[in-house]
Amino acid sequence: MLAALPRLIGGLWLLLRLAVGYALVLKAPMPASVRRWLRGVVERRGAAALVRHIRRHGALLIKIGQYLGSRPDIIPAAYADACAGLRDQAPARPWAVVAPVVAAAWAGRADAPVLEPAAIAAASIGQVHRGRMPDGSAVAVKIQYPGLERAVAADLVVLRLALRLLRLALPGWPLERIADEVAMISRREMDYRLEAEAAERLRDPLGRIGLRVPAVLAEWSGPKVLTMAFAPGASLARTDLTAIAPAERERVAKLLVKGFLAQLLDLGLFHADPHGGNLLYDPERRELWLLDFGMVAEVTEDEAAAYRRFLLALARRDPDALVAAVLDLGFVMPEADLPELRRLAREALGAIGDKPPAEVLASARGQAVAEAMDRFLRNLRGVVLPRNTVLLSRATGLLEGVCVSLVPDRNLIALARPELTRLVLRQPVDELHWQWRRFRRRVERWWDLPERVDRLVAVPPAPVRAAAPWPWIAAAVLLVAAAWAPDPTGRLLCATGAAIALAVAVVRR
Repeated sequence: MLAALPRLIGGLWLLLRLAVGYALVLKAPMPASVRRWLRGVVERRGAAALVRHIRRHGALLIKIGQYLGSRPDIIPAAYADACAGLRDQAPARPWAVVAPVVAAAWAGRADAPVLEPAAIAAASIGQVHRGRMPDGSAVAVKIQYPGLERAVAADLVVLRLALRLLRLALPGWPLERIADEVAMISRREMDYRLEAEAAERLRDPLGRIGLRVPAVLAEWSGPKVLTMAFAPGASLARTDLTAIAPAERERVAKLLVKGFLAQLLDLGLFHADPHGGNLLYDPERRELWLLDFGMVAEVTEDEAAAYRRFLLALARRDPDALVAAVLDLGFVMPEADLPELRRLAREALGAIGDKPPAEVLASARGQAVAEAMDRFLRNLRGVVLPRNTVLLSRATGLLEGVCVSLVPDRNLIALARPELTRLVLRQPVDELHWQWRRFRRRVERWWDLPERVDRLVAVPPAPVRAAAPWPWIAAAVLLVAAAWAPDPTGRLLCATGAAIALAVAVVRR
């Protein structure tokens, strides 16, 4: 706990400074011109203090900074500009710090890869060193920082406190759920074996689309060390995008969107950290490589079907279907003001269109829609955040940030238009599959089939006992009555009863 104390104190002090500054800007009486100038000062100083805190303490804070740095369209420019340097690299640590981790993982084997002491990349929980195998092939070795568990625990404490303060502005929102999801994500990221499994699971399907994933060298990988084939190229965060032809930049952006939709809708697993530092572009081969699969999320068939309906509603600009999909996904409770939500959806679809995010937010109509949506969400009670809310919002936010840097005049909807068209064409088949799966699950639940099968497998058959003869007697009596009944209706009723009695007797037997 003592190791977490400096991080905790630093985080609380930063929160206090930001809260006091914004309270002064928003609440103190002053002329509008003075308020704008003072807000600029508060944001510049707050952003600089935030980045210093992130660089000093690292770990989960790097992830937060990378997200802020990739969203200049929705956060103040001072914070986006200050955090932009975190998108590609965190400060690397000396080789002496991580060398014991490698030595423990490889146990001094003579055929181990030879690593360069200088790191080629650094992230929130580890850093990457280039190495060479005995056969001369190049590898990239990701090494986890020692003592990471204590640092992550301290960051989670600060995060929970920050969300409790934020709850004052967003009453009714289950912000604790966000903290729980971040904690789960952090635990997963600290086991590199899970990252290796995710990379291998996505490598071939994404490769068929055109998005490359390096192969994992399982023999030299473990919980704290991950060895992969070396991917050529430079990260998009450190590439001069103006040197790439506009048509090529658009192709890369569309490839990113296509790959993300394939992961979300078809593959059942999506990469939740697609910032510029995890995307390498090789201009010679015109290849795009996706790295770092520590932050991924599973998608069930039901969730994928709901996301398809949401995207189809976007493609058709159908506000009613859009609200229905949002309800299916669980982002809004059924008791919400649905007519108002439909009106807002209609306004948002009209304001956004295919325009770039910056143009939408700069327009008066876009600002009015954003303010109306903000008021709606603040007045909403009983909000339920579905599974993977944090990861999905992070992934889409980072993806949009990368695409904006590649193609500033297009938004995600415009870039996804070819894939949305394909969704529309295959929608009848997808809907038929979805309805069949839903019907099958309902039948299974109604008949309690899984439990019945488990009981049949687990419990030995009971000894056969003689069934009572009453169904047979009833069937015989009814058959005689049917033969002697004076009218056709009576004969039909008696014959039906006899058939039912015979069925019951057979089942009991």
